Amino acid sequence: FVVIPALVTAACFAVFLPADDALPWTRAQRLVALAILDYGLVTYHFAAQHFGALCIYRARSGRAGSTTTRRLDRWYALGIGGVLVFLAEIVAGTAASQDLWADRWVDPQWVAGAQSGLRTGGTVVLAAATLVLLAREARAGARSIPRALYVLSLAAMVALAIHARSPFLFVAVWTAQHW
Repeated sequence: FVVIPALVTAACFAVFLPADDALPWTRAQRLVALAILDYGLVTYHFAAQHFGALCIYRARSGRAGSTTTRRLDRWYALGIGGVLVFLAEIVAGTAASQDLWADRWVDPQWVAGAQSGLRTGGTVVLAAATLVLLAREARAGARSIPRALYVLSLAAMVALAIHARSPFLFVAVWTAQHW
């Protein structure tokens, strides 16, 4: 709680204090790079928190030692709550500074033209992963209704990310659920 924040602060000073010509990138480019890094780390952070919540519910139902369920939880939280949300934000055009990095990797006109198919594909992946986790929960000897409800709430939020035309609804629900 002291050393790592101090190192992060020192690294930020080391990145932002030098003049534009002292490092290969200008300050503005360095700011955008750190914003993109922050966006990726925050997305991972939220996904990791979902994994933690699933672990708590799994432990409370007496299945803390189930490595298979733990592995499924990790894949679901990181894949659905992380990667799928990230891809949904790229499709919606709401990823942080997307025009400066994602649009260089994926043609924005192609994404705009393929939005319907990408949303459908994302929904199919979301539904399949959610059904696998819920089926596993239903077959478990010690079922956990709160765990199943958490999976359903996470699926609903990701569905909002995939289908919301405006990011506001998704951000509001995601933030409310987070706190």
